[in-house]
Amino acid sequence: MKISRVALLAYIFVCFLADGVLEIRNERFYTTALAPASSKSHSGAPSQSNGYGLIMAGALQVRVRRDADEQMVLAHVTNRLAPLVSHLTVQVSGSDPSKGIAV
Repeated sequence: MKISRVALLAYIFVCFLADGVLEIRNERFYTTALAPASSKSHSGAPSQSNGYGLIMAGALQVRVRRDADEQMVLAHVTNRLAPLVSHLTVQVSGSDPSKGIAV
């Protein structure tokens, strides 16, 4: 069973519920392997599968308000996407309203 793009977008949309999130951009997600959910990695440890038999990797950037707690936003986004994405990179950047750009 494959994860639909709509389902993945729904999980990303839920990340906007974190206090202080202004924008999520440059989201990229890849299926790195098809494997049974109960398979083991080369090291003998259980593989990180999302229950669909897919091992996914992904990265995204989250822009937050200047006064937002970046650690809380990072934890919220990571916890929301963890059921689907085994290997996730999240970049959280603050916003400086005086310059009108992300820093």
